[in-house]
Amino acid sequence: MSAFSDSFAAEIKRLIKERGITITAAASELGITRQALYNYLNAKSTPRDKKLASLMHLWKLRITVGSVTIDETSFPKPQIQSAPAKQLDMWDKLNSIKQEDLRIDVKRSGEGFKLSFEIDIPA
Repeated sequence: MSAFSDSFAAEIKRLIKERGITITAAASELGITRQALYNYLNAKSTPRDKKLASLMHLWKLRITVGSVTIDETSFPKPQIQSAPAKQLDMWDKLNSIKQEDLRIDVKRSGEGFKLSFEIDIPA
């Protein structure tokens, strides 16, 4: 596709081999689908700007095209977004649950078990 795609593919392949992990594990670690990773490995596509920056920082990629080398310092570090206030409020409520607020019911179901539970969460 392009010199960048080829260099990007080579660097990802090198790191997968160096880490001794599967394509599935690599895709999971990178937060992308296996299909996207296959496309990168076969130089059929490269990630867009934000995803590329994220991947560069996550795996400390170093890509050389001709006399130009880019690495994670070539991109601003991706910002970590905080959870919305509602979501944080729910976590606070879940963390405040007492044992007496939790009811667990275990029943035999076929060859396994069925687990159900109820939680009284204060409003």
